[in-house]
Amino acid sequence: MPLGKGFFLGPDGEVIPIIEHLGAVEGDPARFGLKPEDVARRPEEVGVKGARRRWVLTMVLQNGFCRVRLHRDRNVVEFHAGTPAEEARRREMIAGFLRRQGVHRCVVTNIAKGGGFTDEDSNHSRPARG
Repeated sequence: MPLGKGFFLGPDGEVIPIIEHLGAVEGDPARFGLKPEDVARRPEEVGVKGARRRWVLTMVLQNGFCRVRLHRDRNVVEFHAGTPAEEARRREMIAGFLRRQGVHRCVVTNIAKGGGFTDEDSNHSRPARG
């Protein structure tokens, strides 16, 4: 079971409390803009250990969601924004959410700029969307 509180922030700012990010997406792919077949890939179709999780979560972030994990010792937010305007909007939304949660320190990563998921090895390739 993951440590700390988990959330997705929707593209419109909706706060979605979750227990585990991949499990939330698998339970309701349509809510995150995915089809069931997007999350049904077998791990060996994607590659190395953890790649399926990375694959699915990257697609969710590319659909405008932010992944949030608030730990006692470390807070993490990951998002995907391809343009400076998108990034500014996401960072503003994230900052408001963190203020409301009383969080003063956080690692915020735009994975579109090459940042990897903080709780995994960042040497895995990310899926292309087309």
